[in-house]
Amino acid sequence: MLRQRDYLVHERSLDELADSLTAFVLRTEPTDNNSVAITNALEALSLAGASLPWGTPYSGAGRRLLAIAEESERSSTYAASAIGALHDRAEALRLLRRVATLDRAAAAVAAQSLDDS
Repeated sequence: MLRQRDYLVHERSLDELADSLTAFVLRTEPTDNNSVAITNALEALSLAGASLPWGTPYSGAGRRLLAIAEESERSSTYAASAIGALHDRAEALRLLRRVATLDRAAAAVAAQSLDDS
């Protein structure tokens, strides 16, 4: 739904869904019962903004991935990697520069993505 593949959805609805996924990742402690759900939420945000041959990229994905990179130690590297794959390359580079200044493992991922760009 976040990629708006088959039909257009109002941006407010997309933002609410993306905010819910972000909050879930940030506030849920991983357990055997919900680790897959956390991974699925991260994957949904990642695919929403990625450069793919189908659907329309969701413009709010980068902001949500940045929040995860900044606020979640356990998911920050995944979020940084997903930022590097954003469709909007200018936004990806801007956000990667911010992540590269963080004091966590995501900074190395961001720096590598910037080096590869």
